[in-house]
Amino acid sequence: MATVGDADGWPLTLDWTTGRIGIDVVGPRTWIAESAENLIESSALGQALRGDRSWHEVALSTVDGDVFHGVVPEVAEASSPWNRWYLDDRAAVHAWAETYELPRRTVVVAWYRDAEGRRRIESVAGPLRDR
Repeated sequence: MATVGDADGWPLTLDWTTGRIGIDVVGPRTWIAESAENLIESSALGQALRGDRSWHEVALSTVDGDVFHGVVPEVAEASSPWNRWYLDDRAAVHAWAETYELPRRTVVVAWYRDAEGRRRIESVAGPLRDR
């Protein structure tokens, strides 16, 4: 295990055996990404969505992110067991483990571009309230 940086003042670690990236909040093995590439893909996807005004953001506080599996395609390069991304040209969903203590609480945020994207998100999440 090696410290490879920090995230908001917490040591960011790399497990040489698995390639996983962790953050040393509760312990050095609190994994946040499967690899450096996975962390980069996830961060880039989030920045791209938040920076593009054509996407409308909504918070989904009562929905588990896994319900979008099969509704919106998963982005394998950006996803990990602690961080799931679903994306196509009309809908996007990000579900991630927000807390580091077990059990890890999941937060879900979705974006849509048009009425069809919104309809697909609402088909599993129920009526949306824009952020």
